[in-house]
Amino acid sequence: MTESKLIAKIMADPRVEEISDERDYRGSQLKDPEVKAHIERTGDNGDGFWIYLKPGWVDNTGTGAHMVHESSIEQAFKYLQWVNKCKCSECQHINSKKKIIDANPLSERIQK
Repeated sequence: MTESKLIAKIMADPRVEEISDERDYRGSQLKDPEVKAHIERTGDNGDGFWIYLKPGWVDNTGTGAHMVHESSIEQAFKYLQWVNKCKCSECQHINSKKKIIDANPLSERIQK
């Protein structure tokens, strides 16, 4: 699957708020022969992809992070299998407020 299709598939995931592509080294670093050699050797060309999760979702591998960070979009896509509902106090508070709004028959009109 192409990179753009993977990004679109990730963005369509209801748990995902935003993706940040931070792969690029900045400015003159790309002209540095050592940086170029590192990229060719490792495939690591920057800080990778950051996937910010919507409130109520968490990386369930033990980090407790509300985001996913991987070097490639392929790795990030595979990693989403480890994202589950979050039960931290912050997410519970946000979700309880959302349930109150969702339960309100006027909420549809309020949100428009």
